[in-house]
Amino acid sequence: MGCDKVTSREESFLDLSLEIEQNSSVTSCLSNFSAKESMRGDNKFFCDSCISLQEAQKRMRIKRLPNVLALHLKRFKYMEQHQRFKKLSYRIAFPFEMQVPPEACVGGAATTADDCERLYKLFAVIVHAGSGPNHGHYVALVRSHQHWLCFDDDDVSLVDEAQLQGYFGSAHDTAGSTETGYLLFYQSESWDGNCDPPGSEEAASAGVTTDRM
Repeated sequence: MGCDKVTSREESFLDLSLEIEQNSSVTSCLSNFSAKESMRGDNKFFCDSCISLQEAQKRMRIKRLPNVLALHLKRFKYMEQHQRFKKLSYRIAFPFEMQVPPEACVGGAATTADDCERLYKLFAVIVHAGSGPNHGHYVALVRSHQHWLCFDDDDVSLVDEAQLQGYFGSAHDTAGSTETGYLLFYQSESWDGNCDPPGSEEAASAGVTTDRM
């Protein structure tokens, strides 16, 4: 926060890990993902121009949207006072259709205005049932054509689309066992042939920008 130099770095990603807040939504989490973060105190940034640690601001945005967008909701938080991880059963609404918020995108050679307006449809949800990260059970909900299927070990059953709202989480903090959406998979309605296939480390790229002020 002294010399005003800007440093940018690109990193490929397979999924985006999103911080969560009680009674919010996935689109809100994506907006917060791109909010500016102050780097102060013990978290100062080393400035190549000043050759010293300086106060700075950091921001992450998506440069190129993938055909398949995988989102990881950070539901496990380490509690220092208890020396263990706690599950956050917060209610996080995930839409069946969405656009990535424009503030989460950055323009560039590989990104156009149309790209930032791509419509994504939910096609799979991994649900965690339990009260902590070291125990519990996982099931997969997958959309096949016009139906949703629940894969629970070797049991496969049809589920109503409306039932997925039951996996948003709890509106109140609870220490008990809950069933909550943990990983979300969205597929773009407009498939971009220039993007690498899903699963490739180059499927998408994110930009990290640090402003020294």
